[in-house]
Amino acid sequence: MKKVRLSVIGAGSRGTGLTKILARMPDVEIVNICDIMEDRALKSRENVREIAGYQPAVLTDWHEALEAPGLDGVIAATPWFLHIPVSVAAMKKGIRPGSEVGAAFDVNDCWKLIDTYEETGVPAMLLENRCWNRDALLVAALAKAGLFGEIVSCTMGYMHDLRHQVGGDGDPNHGRVKEYLHRNCNNYATHPLGPCAHLLGVNRGNRITSLVAVASKARGMADYVARHPGHPLTGCTWEQGDITTVILTLAHGETIHLTLDTTLPRRYSHGYFVHGTRGMFNGETREVFIEGMHDESGPIAYNNLDGFRDEYECELWKHYNPDEEGHGGIDYLCLRAYVDSVKNHTEPPIDVYDMATWKSISPLSEQSIAHGGMPVAVPDFTRGMWMRRENVHPTLR
Repeated sequence: MKKVRLSVIGAGSRGTGLTKILARMPDVEIVNICDIMEDRALKSRENVREIAGYQPAVLTDWHEALEAPGLDGVIAATPWFLHIPVSVAAMKKGIRPGSEVGAAFDVNDCWKLIDTYEETGVPAMLLENRCWNRDALLVAALAKAGLFGEIVSCTMGYMHDLRHQVGGDGDPNHGRVKEYLHRNCNNYATHPLGPCAHLLGVNRGNRITSLVAVASKARGMADYVARHPGHPLTGCTWEQGDITTVILTLAHGETIHLTLDTTLPRRYSHGYFVHGTRGMFNGETREVFIEGMHDESGPIAYNNLDGFRDEYECELWKHYNPDEEGHGGIDYLCLRAYVDSVKNHTEPPIDVYDMATWKSISPLSEQSIAHGGMPVAVPDFTRGMWMRRENVHPTLR
C-alpha cells in the first residue's frame, strides 16, 4: 500500500489530536512532527509510536520540516498567524497543505494563497471539520431536495465559553491569548461560515459580496481575570469584543449571519438556523418546520430532524460509525477527505478559494468594526470563476 507521507507542524492540543487520528490511518506515514516547543513534539511522537509502532522525526523549525524528502502533504496546526505562510511555502515546494482553521490577518495574505495555487497548481485544503457535521449535512440534503423552498438566510455562530483558553490558564502560550488582547474581529469565522457557505453554493454559483460587522464592549475577560487573584493578565486591556455579529450579503441576495461569543458564561452552541420560503430549521431545538407539514400554532417538534434521516441522510454518515474520533467523528472525516485528495491527486472538497474567502472574513470584519459597522466589500478570490464552477459542493453529494 502506497502511503501518504505527511509532516505535522504544530503539536499543541489541536495538532496532537489530529496526529493521533492520522497515526491510525494505515495509508498515512507521519514523517516528522514540528513544534517550536520540542517537548510537545516529543510527546506527540510518543503517541505515534504507541498507536502505529514507528517514530517520526522531531523538529523545531517548520522550514526544516518542509525539507523532508518525499513529502506529499503537511498539516498546519500552528498558531493562526502561521497558517498561510506554512501553506504558501508548502505549495511552492509541491507539497499539499491542509490548514487548520482560524483567522487570516490581512486580505493580501489570502491573495497570496490564490496566487501561489494558480502559479504552482498545488492544491490546498482548509480543514474545517464543521462541514462534516452530521446534522448540517442532513439539513443541506433537505435544502437540496427543496423542502425549505428558496433559502433566504442562514445563521450560525461559534458560541463557546473559552475564557480559560483566552486567559492562558492551562497554557500561557495558547494562540488565542494575544488574539483577544490585540484584535477586535470575528476571529473564528470559518467554523460557522463553512456549513452556510456550502448550503448556499459560495464560490460555486454564488459568492459573498460584502459584509457589515459590529462588536459589543469587551468586559468578559477583564471580569474573569479579576476574579482569579494573581492571574498574570490582571490589568490588561482586552480589545476583542465579547460578542461580534457579522452579516454577509451574497450575490443572489441571501444573507449569512455569523456570531462570535466566547468570553462570557454560556453553554456551547452553534445556533444553526436556516430559513427559506417554504420552511426552516432551528438548530437550537433541532426542529424542522415545513409549510403544509407542520402547524405554526402547534407545539415545537423538538428533535424531529432525526425523523428525516432514513430518506435524506448523507451517504457519508450512512456508513460511518465514529469511535471517539474527535468532535464526534468530524475530525476523522475531514482528515480522511484531505488524505484522499492527496492520495488520488484530486482537488480537495474545501479548496484554496474557499480557504481564502472564509479566512478573509476576519480581517474584513475587523475593518468594519473599526469603522462603526461600515459595509466592506469581500473580494472575489475566484476572479469570476464562481459563476462557472460546479454549484454542488462535493461533501453534499
